Order: sequence, then structure tokens, then C-alpha cells
Amino acid sequence: MSDKVVKEENMVIRVKFLKQNGGVRPKSFRFNTTIEDFKKGDFALVETERGQQVGKFIAYGAEGYEKEITKSAIKKMNHQEYQLYKEQQKVDEKKEFFKLYDFNIDEFKGINYDVPIEKYFNASVKAHVLEDDKMRELGFTDCKEDTWYFCKILKELDEISFNISIQKDGTKFKIDVLDEDYLQPYNYQNMLKRDPKFLYGLITHVQVQGWMKYLQDNGVISGYIANDYI
Repeated sequence: MSDKVVKEENMVIRVKFLKQNGGVRPKSFRFNTTIEDFKKGDFALVETERGQQVGKFIAYGAEGYEKEITKSAIKKMNHQEYQLYKEQQKVDEKKEFFKLYDFNIDEFKGINYDVPIEKYFNASVKAHVLEDDKMRELGFTDCKEDTWYFCKILKELDEISFNISIQKDGTKFKIDVLDEDYLQPYNYQNMLKRDPKFLYGLITHVQVQGWMKYLQDNGVISGYIANDYI
């Protein structure tokens, strides 16, 4: 990446802004820059009066294209840098949501995977069956006569649910996070292992932590430590 000034007069480049879903807005705009090595297909971080935006560089020159009141193209990005920028932008937009869960993204160090494992689950976590009235008060149902079942759809996500099932004799229990659309596990923990800042993994994690705390505070589970692997 080069930030060298090659001449006193800024070079003109043309940029198309990208929508969040990857589409392209219908107009492209001209920007000045002192960065010398833009190539077609590069991403440009552009500072405008509406704040910083990212666009895709189209070609040198912009004759005949509409101008926007702008400052300058301040940084060149490769595709990987752009993807990281885009993910961070999404995270920043959700910070108010995370505040509801008293969760500081910047301080989050990731899930703790250093826990005892038994049959793919955290062996430190234990389940406890309370009186029937208390289980129902906490939100459990027993449509299947021998099993208590608790299910909550998570906010800000499409059909992702937190679930725990406990056999009434206390011999077995299971905690699942499921993608209801595909009827399969939603492995957000593995997603966060690959990328601790993955937005949808974080949105899932904070809500799962909230429900784990709820169940532990009410005596249904024990042995769980916040941010441990489940």
C-alpha cells in the first residue's frame, strides 16, 4: 500500500459505492486522492461530508459523472481489508444492542474452550429438576411427558433458537442452539473460534449467555462460568 504524494495536484479517481448487501448504487462519483497506485477493482475508503464510506474503484477520470461534495479518498484497501472493515462497521452499528446485555465487544477475548468435554458438551454443567410449578413458571413445557423443554427465539437473528431439554428423572439433559429454518445446530461457537469478532456469532453468544445466567440463577443448571464453551 502506498500513500506517497506524487504531485501537488491530486489525482482524480471514480468510485461506485457498495450497498451493505454487496449491490451497487446506481451512481458513481469523483474523488481526489494523493494515493498513486489505485487500480480498477480496488476498494477506496472515502471521507465525505456524510462520514466515511467505502466504494469500489472503477477507472481513472470521471468526465461527465455527477459530483458529490467530498473531501478525499483517504485509503486504499484490498479485498480482505475491505471485508474486515465491513464486518467492523456492522459490529459498530450493533453496539447499542450489545449494551442491553452489558457486553463490551472491544473487551471480549473470545470463548474459553479450555473446559472438560463429555460427548461434545461442557462436562462442568449440570442440570437440576425443580418442582413442576417452578419449572413452568420459568418457561419450561412438558408436552413430552418425561421431558422438560425450554426454547427461546433469539433477537436480531432469523429463526435461531436457544433450547434445553431435561429428562424429568434428571438422568439426561441437552443444550442446543438451533437454526430453525434448516432444522440443524447453529454452531456459533465454532464461528467465533475462527473469528472472535464475527457479528452474528456475537449476537448469538450474548443472548445464549443471558439465558444460561437466567437458568443458573434460578437453579436449573449449575457449574457454568460466563463465556465458557457450552
